[in-house]
Amino acid sequence: MEVDALKGLIAKKDAIEAWISSLDIRLIVFGAIVLVGIAGETWYGVRTWWSNRQLRLVQKQIDEERGRIDSEKDRQATAISDQLKLEIADANKATEELRNENLKLQEKLAPRSLTEEQQKNLLKILSAGPMGDVIVIPKAFDEESEAYADQITSVLKAAGFTIKDNPGQRPFSWGTTGVFMAVENMNHPPLHAAFIQGCFRKVGIELVGFAMPNLYDGKENRFEPSTVIIGIAAKPLVSLPSQNAVKPSTKISTMQATTNP
Repeated sequence: MEVDALKGLIAKKDAIEAWISSLDIRLIVFGAIVLVGIAGETWYGVRTWWSNRQLRLVQKQIDEERGRIDSEKDRQATAISDQLKLEIADANKATEELRNENLKLQEKLAPRSLTEEQQKNLLKILSAGPMGDVIVIPKAFDEESEAYADQITSVLKAAGFTIKDNPGQRPFSWGTTGVFMAVENMNHPPLHAAFIQGCFRKVGIELVGFAMPNLYDGKENRFEPSTVIIGIAAKPLVSLPSQNAVKPSTKISTMQATTNP
């Protein structure tokens, strides 16, 4: 009986030792598995760190390229904007020049007239000088010339000049353009001729001087030598020169013209 008990204990002991031996093996295997896991985790960790680093580098390159592209777009947009501004400025300048040219053309084509300021100034300065006879003669069949002549006549009359009627027929053409003054003798013009001419010049109107000899021959339909004639011809498209001015002098070298208008 004791022998059987001993054998049972020995068998139990052997079983425990075998289990312990297998446990060691299991621990070694488990340890190996743990080491493999740690190694794998370490590898994956390193790999993840490297990949993230590469990703950051690539992202940085992408950002830099995007910044370069945006800068280039901004530069091109700025250049285009500057060019458009220059073109717009040139277009505005050309438009303004065309507008000014159009205004000048409208002014040239518009009917002549004395502005209120011109009439006021003329009346003031004309009233202070020598008076005399004046005949204002617009060309025939020209409403614009007639209306302008009426304004000039009204100012002269209001200033105190004696307005004479035209004894003859009005000409179809004066052979010139603009407003002019005619006297019989340029060497001895009536005193009020130069005065009237100077007054009109002060308000920007040049009465170009002409000599019209033989205005008076003692017969009807002729003019007295003391009469000043203001002729209203067709409106010029350009301003007339102002060289031939009637001056109160007994010898006027620049006014020896004998051209009949």
